[in-house]
Amino acid sequence: MVQRFDKQNLKEIRIAINNAMKAINDQYGLNVSIGTIRFTESQFTTKMTATTAAIRTAPIIHTSVTPGVKIDLGTTFMFRGTRFTITKIYSNRPKYKYIAVNARGTTYKWAEEQVRAGM
Repeated sequence: MVQRFDKQNLKEIRIAINNAMKAINDQYGLNVSIGTIRFTESQFTTKMTATTAAIRTAPIIHTSVTPGVKIDLGTTFMFRGTRFTITKIYSNRPKYKYIAVNARGTTYKWAEEQVRAGM
């Protein structure tokens, strides 16, 4: 029985929690893990993260989410006389969805309107 929390018994508790989560991982096809443990003598807190196997193994498709606009990885556009190439697309970002690199290797984030204007 734990009287107070310290680093040593929290290491043991972490191992016990991870072992208990293995049954859930196998039954539901999840990857459940706990994060950093913060503690006082009388309590501890931690963050639990669960991910599905389908999300971990699904291919990431980088395309524009705005209908009618064909902006994909490798698309080039001009801005103030400099050519940029799209290297990453973050479809969940509301404004700056595109990351582009110039000839010197400097990366910038771009809004869709800026990319379309330079195409």
